[in-house]
Amino acid sequence: MLLEKPIALELFEADELIEIARPRNLKFTIGYSQRFQHQARLRQEKITDGTLASRCPVMVSRHLSRSLGQKIASRGRCRRRPMESTHDLDFVFWLLEPARPSRLFAGRLRLHAGGQRLYDIMWSTVTMDNGVLVSIGGGWNLPQSYPNYCATTIEITGTEGSLSLTIRSVPTGSIR
Repeated sequence: MLLEKPIALELFEADELIEIARPRNLKFTIGYSQRFQHQARLRQEKITDGTLASRCPVMVSRHLSRSLGQKIASRGRCRRRPMESTHDLDFVFWLLEPARPSRLFAGRLRLHAGGQRLYDIMWSTVTMDNGVLVSIGGGWNLPQSYPNYCATTIEITGTEGSLSLTIRSVPTGSIR
């Protein structure tokens, strides 16, 4: 079964889905489109086969316009970090398999609160069980004049090579 993200809004809901699937021997995965692209599989091979290095640190930076962030926030009760970082965490953890996350540190900053109780900037540093560091961050901090704009940069740097991915999303007719 292919589930669209997020798997659930609460951790206990995700646990319930897993417990329902396990005794029935059902398999399911979360639908993150990056995993199913041919280029993504090639990138994963270059990381797992040691072409870049035996262990490569990863840095992800994602920035959205405040207007797009407000649209996303209106969809449900998810906070900004789980709403935006889920894409990046899933993709990076998939790239680094079989390594697993072992420690997490997170920070946040409010720049343009505008009466909201939400934070504009969030950063997380994850230490994988093989010692690799992953830094993921960004926020809903781009100017209001950038409607529906999102930019993501992923850098994977090794001693033998590096990968740099830039993903920009601008829906047609959204820039004035």
